[in-house]
Amino acid sequence: MKLNRLFVSMLAIAVTVASCEKPDTVSPEPEEPVEVANGTEESPYLIKTVEDLSAMREKAESGKITYFRLENDIDMAEVTNWVPVNYEEPFARQIHFDGNNKTISNFAPKTWNDGDIVATYPSFFGVLWGSCKNLTIKNAVITDAASSAGILGGYVGTTEKPATVTNVSVQGTISAKTYRIGGMAGVAYDATFTDCASDVTITTESSDAGGFVGYVQGTSSFKGCDAKAVIVSTAFEKCRCGGFIGWNRSVKTDIEDCHVLEGSSITSAAERTEAKITSFGGFIGYADRDLNKETEPDGVGTVLNIKNSSAKANITAGEWAQINSCFIGTVGYESTITIEDSFAEGTVDAGQNYSGGLVARIQNPGTRTIKNSYFKGKVKGRAGIGGLVGAVEGGALVVSKSYAEATVNNTQNNIGGLVGLVTTSLEMSDCYFDGAVNGSGYVGGVVGGVQAAATKLDIARTSAKGTVTANGNYAGGFIGAAQGVEQKIDNCWSSASVTAVNAKQVGGLVGTATSAITITNSFASGDIVTKTVGAGIIGRVGAENSTISNCIAWNAKVESTAASSTGAIIGSLEKSGSYSKCIRKNDMVVTIASAAQTLADQDDMTTVSSTCAYHGKAAAAGATVSSVAKTLGWSETVWDLSGTLPVLK
Repeated sequence: MKLNRLFVSMLAIAVTVASCEKPDTVSPEPEEPVEVANGTEESPYLIKTVEDLSAMREKAESGKITYFRLENDIDMAEVTNWVPVNYEEPFARQIHFDGNNKTISNFAPKTWNDGDIVATYPSFFGVLWGSCKNLTIKNAVITDAASSAGILGGYVGTTEKPATVTNVSVQGTISAKTYRIGGMAGVAYDATFTDCASDVTITTESSDAGGFVGYVQGTSSFKGCDAKAVIVSTAFEKCRCGGFIGWNRSVKTDIEDCHVLEGSSITSAAERTEAKITSFGGFIGYADRDLNKETEPDGVGTVLNIKNSSAKANITAGEWAQINSCFIGTVGYESTITIEDSFAEGTVDAGQNYSGGLVARIQNPGTRTIKNSYFKGKVKGRAGIGGLVGAVEGGALVVSKSYAEATVNNTQNNIGGLVGLVTTSLEMSDCYFDGAVNGSGYVGGVVGGVQAAATKLDIARTSAKGTVTANGNYAGGFIGAAQGVEQKIDNCWSSASVTAVNAKQVGGLVGTATSAITITNSFASGDIVTKTVGAGIIGRVGAENSTISNCIAWNAKVESTAASSTGAIIGSLEKSGSYSKCIRKNDMVVTIASAAQTLADQDDMTTVSSTCAYHGKAAAAGATVSSVAKTLGWSETVWDLSGTLPVLK
């Protein structure tokens, strides 16, 4: 017992001494458990290094869903070979990648080799099936791509494998030998993009190149996305290049609040010696899908909705290039397309047919609508040139509350401040043009030429001001030549001066009408200079059953430089119709071969037995256009008649 007590006492003393010798010793904290990532949504694989990035393909097993999260900014400058995560059929790796607001920089592989196989779809993901969010890729370089390519994916989405991309930005350069090249993606197929951006320089030898996506298929949507694009095409023809989308060949595409940013351009570097289709568009190069009626007898065309979007781009297509625009190049197949609350600014410089501020050429059945949209800039081409639309050669175009402030030039026929050529149907309301239109023949401040095949022309509450200059026949402050089946102008005006010193049939509103036309409650006030037939309202009426009524010619002068029929209201009235209640400026000067004419007041006319001029009646001294309009009963729900000149409400 005594020995045991002694032992316990000695042990207590030893412990006390030991404690006194190391007073600062602290017991170690227990280690936290290590998180084991397994690629699930709750526990994604964590990417911290270049090695982790390179291991993604191995971890993203075929036939499974795999989640990744980027933990650090990563510089890939040392990565010279890259195997896209999902590049080979059947593209069975479903990936959900969270960039965690981090940046991958210097993604610039020299090769894309998977062992002895050269991987297709050069890009970060190859084919993205799944999603990517909150990621920035900068200083990317993809060189000599031989299949669909983009910085994020060669394809984003594919057949029955949709993809979603949110808050992703890419920046870099791409050169390609093949088609379907885009800054973000070569192809978008059943894809959804939200709040994304692309800043890219693309050089391509083929077609379907886009600053954001090269080619769109299936059903896709874009919202809140921007693209800054410098695209150089060396393709010989059918380039289909767009600042945002190269070719939209989808069944349905919705685009909202998307923009091609200032500094963007599309340039042709191809050497041509004959006219070829380029189809450049500051926003979309080619807008809809082709249908093979043998294989898709019940198929549908494209439904494309563009809202609150814009393009600021310069298009340099070259001397031999056709179909170019600052917004959409070609609408070529059966489709329903709406452009709403959108605009384009820039220049179109092309040497061949079809150039437009918003759309270059519309073909084939379908309804196309432009609403509350505009173009500002310059448009140049050969024939079928317009400040908004170059040519309407298929289906129906409906334009409302839209305008162009532009210089529009061509070297041949059919050029208009808003629309150059109409061969089918055009309805327009509450629009205006302000600028200069310079062309050969069929030149108008609003519409250039309406061909005989056109089924409908209906223009209301629309105006033109500036200058119209023609070197050939048929020029008007509003329409150059009206030859369609059903033609109507109501509550419109033009103050544009019209000069055609080497041409015939020129009018303050319409140059010539070879089919029945109705013009009501409208006025013109620009000076008219022509070689032969000219007038304040319409140069020539050459068809039965036309109606010119309640119109006001307030032109200071109507001048024919040669001996020809020229008048205050109608220069050459050739057919019976209804010509009534038309008033001319009291001191209007009408000259024929330098000789001033005495203008006699004329009563309303219905029967015309031989060609004559029609002068209407002179306004009272001191009258204004507005006061005359009141006496004619113009609607004050349409017009503000409180000032000297009427103003459309």
